This record gives sequence, C-alpha cells and structure tokens, in this order.
Amino acid sequence: MTFTAKNQKLKKENKAIRKESEQTKKEVRVLSTRLKYLEKEKKKDKVIVTGLDIDADESDELKSTMGK
Repeated sequence: MTFTAKNQKLKKENKAIRKESEQTKKEVRVLSTRLKYLEKEKKKDKVIVTGLDIDADESDELKSTMGK
C-alpha cells in the first residue's frame, strides 16, 4: 500500500471517528438535560409543608393522600 493510499484510508477513518464523537457528544447533552429535568421533578415530589393546622378527623385521609 502506498503512502497516499494509507493517508486516504486514515483520513476516512478519522472522519468516521469524528462523526461518531459528535453524535456521542449530542447524546450526552440530551441525556444530561433529561437527567437535570428528572432530578428537578424528583425534588418536587419531596416537598414537605409544615406549620399547617390539620383536623384530627382528616389526618388519616391526608396521610394516605400525601403518601401517593
């Protein structure tokens, strides 16, 4: 194989690797964005409200509702 042929082959491989790298970077950005969103949503589920008066008759119903 001549030098020029080897060089052309390496250029093609390099181009393919760069394309794959860019696709991987895009996937990482998308997954990172989704992860941040999901972590933010998860925090919303763990909000605890304090200082509210609760009727004794409704406490069981409230506990069952809040446990969902």
